[in-house]
Amino acid sequence: MSARRALDLASRRGIGWAALAASIAAISSILLLGISGWFLTAAAMAGTAGVTAAFAFNYLIPSAAIRFFALLRTGSRYGERLLSHRAALLAMADLRRDMFGKLAAQDSRTGDPMSSGAASARLMGDIDSLEDMVIRQPARLAALIASATSVLLVAIAGWQAALVLVLMLMLVLMMMVLLALPVEHPDIETIRLFDDHFLLAMAASHRMSNRVKATPDLLEEDRLLLLEEGHCMRDQALAFCNLRRIENINTFGASSLSTLVQMVANGLGMTLLPEIAVPLETRHGDIHLMRFADPEPQRVIGLAWRRSSPRKSHFVELGQMITAAAQSQ
Repeated sequence: MSARRALDLASRRGIGWAALAASIAAISSILLLGISGWFLTAAAMAGTAGVTAAFAFNYLIPSAAIRFFALLRTGSRYGERLLSHRAALLAMADLRRDMFGKLAAQDSRTGDPMSSGAASARLMGDIDSLEDMVIRQPARLAALIASATSVLLVAIAGWQAALVLVLMLMLVLMMMVLLALPVEHPDIETIRLFDDHFLLAMAASHRMSNRVKATPDLLEEDRLLLLEEGHCMRDQALAFCNLRRIENINTFGASSLSTLVQMVANGLGMTLLPEIAVPLETRHGDIHLMRFADPEPQRVIGLAWRRSSPRKSHFVELGQMITAAAQSQ
């Protein structure tokens, strides 16, 4: 009884079709997320551009695409569950038949001196483990295909964005994550990497002298665009500006920095932009950036991993490399 034997049996029982359904579900989820984000951004831009643009905006095609990919994701995910379980159960049935046949033909005088209960428990435990492995097999392939699809789609926006996504996927595989500190959890260990300052982003038409530095009072002179409720970056910006009750805060349902930058470039307001995101987010937007007067708003970027991980020394070494690279910029 081996993993290879179980996988061979499952392959004959149609595990490949389950993997195909899982891959379709993963790709559909990515396309659904991308089209939904574009649709929300385009609808917000069209609504603020005037009546003519709002009436000219074609919402039928993206709405139909969203519905199509939502149904395709649901159907393919159901198919993956159905096919993977069917393949696993049929393969396990074949495996049980073979194993019990060998046990029945075995001479009890020369066999393993175990009680019948212990032998049965060991057999069923091993088979359950193999069954679980077979069922998860399509998900692994789907995750790999989904990751490759995501990188290819993000590469359309630029190689820098694709490189960042690849690095983030590598961090996930290593069971660690790059995030803003602090993280308060007894099972998570963190190290501090560097400080990330916030810059004030405004339309190029509002450009001020480079010698002028922004202050929190300047934020009250125009509409402040922030991310959606619940986003950590929104909370960080509000904590610095002490603007939780200012009426000019408006998010437009923005879920990404790219959306905010484009809205700022079109003169719809101003926003706070993390310094590490400036090279990527401002490569196409016609905006002007201003540094804040001291004390500059900032957040602490750190590396986090499970406290029980045996790779702590590797994570610390990687963190030191990231810190050195950030200081050299």
